[in-house]
Amino acid sequence: MRSSSRRFLSSLWSRPDPVLAQAAIAGELLVARVRLALASTLLLIPLIDSVFFPDDPNEAIVGFSLTTATFVLSMIVYLMIRREFNPSWLSFASSGLDVSLVSTGLAMFLFMNEPHTAVNSKVVFEGYFLAIAGTSLRYDKRVCITAGLLAFAQYLAIVAYAATHWDLNNPRYAPFEYGVFGWAAQVSRLIIMLTASGLSLALVFRSQKLLELATRDPLTGLFNRGYVDDRLDVELSRARGYGKVLTLAVIDVDRFKSLNDSHGHQSGD
Repeated sequence: MRSSSRRFLSSLWSRPDPVLAQAAIAGELLVARVRLALASTLLLIPLIDSVFFPDDPNEAIVGFSLTTATFVLSMIVYLMIRREFNPSWLSFASSGLDVSLVSTGLAMFLFMNEPHTAVNSKVVFEGYFLAIAGTSLRYDKRVCITAGLLAFAQYLAIVAYAATHWDLNNPRYAPFEYGVFGWAAQVSRLIIMLTASGLSLALVFRSQKLLELATRDPLTGLFNRGYVDDRLDVELSRARGYGKVLTLAVIDVDRFKSLNDSHGHQSGD
C-alpha cells in the first residue's frame, strides 16, 4: 500500500514526456490568447462600475489595475511563445503570476483599509478559479498542484492577516455591505479552492491519457503518423525561424507487404 502511494506521488511530480511537453507549449499559447481576450473584456467591468456604481471607487481601481496587469502579462507570455522562447519554467511562472495577481488585488483592499472586501469579495476572489482552470490546459500535473497550493496559501495568509489586524465584526462596520466575517465561510472557500484544483488535476490526467492514445501506437508504444505530422510542422517552423537546415530521414522495410499477405496483418504488426 505504501509503495503504491509512493508511485502515485512520484507520478504526480514526474516530468512530462516530449508529447506532453509539446502539448504544454500549445496549451500555454492557448492560455495566453484566452487571457488576452478575457483581460480585454474585463477591462470594461471596472469602467462600467465607476460610471454606474460610483459609491465604491476603490473596487473599480483594483479591478482596472488587475485587468491591466493581466493584459500586459498575457502579451509578454504570448510574444515569448510566438518567438519560440519556451523555457521549462514558463508554465509555472505564468500560472503562479495568474494566482498572485488575484491575491494582489485582494491585498490591495487591505491597504485601502477595506478588510471586508478583501475577505468577502464576490468578484475578485473568483479570479482564483479562472487561474486554476487555466492550469488544466498546460498538460502538466505539477503546474496544477503548484498553482492550487499557491492560491490556497496566499488566500489563507490574506484572511489570517485581516482577522488578526481588524475586529471585522465590530458594529462600527455596520451595515456590513460585504457581509460579516466568519471562519466557517472562509474554510469553505479554501475547500472549494482545493476541490477546483483537484478537478483541474483530474482533467490533466484525462487529457494526458487521450493524448497518449492519439499519438502512440497501442501495440509498440511508438509515435504514430499523427504525431510525426504535428512534430514535422513544429520543426519546419523552427527551422524557418532560425534559418537552419532541416533533415528528415524516412526508413522503410523492403518487401514487407508480402509478410502481411502471407501471415496476416496481426503477425505483421
